[in-house]
Amino acid sequence: YPVQPGSSLSSCSGAPSGLGATGSETACAWNERCFMNAIYSEAGEAASIEMLCEIIPPNANQSLGSSCTTNSECISGMCNNGQCIGPCDPNSVTSCAGGALTCQLIQVFDQPVGQDDLLAWFCMP
Repeated sequence: YPVQPGSSLSSCSGAPSGLGATGSETACAWNERCFMNAIYSEAGEAASIEMLCEIIPPNANQSLGSSCTTNSECISGMCNNGQCIGPCDPNSVTSCAGGALTCQLIQVFDQPVGQDDLLAWFCMP
């Protein structure tokens, strides 16, 4: 995907979780978001997830839990079932704060048979 120019691309991974990738918005600058990046080189090979800070695009103005129709509307860059969701850290009491969202583990990438699917924690309704 195209990365916004000026993005720091520093890690915003939250506390390690044996279950799935975590993210922490507080690791990013005020004008950046913590964004999930699935990494794989070719079909059938193991994939991984990294959480990186990237500049919030100019037209992304919907906060976590807001209604949305496309990813580009959300500050987090992720619209799921009509609501903006974003990476979270299940070990942090401030993850998903300020709304009716909870930090939940979801499957983000379906791996081939014999490999573990990629899971990550997201603020979800």
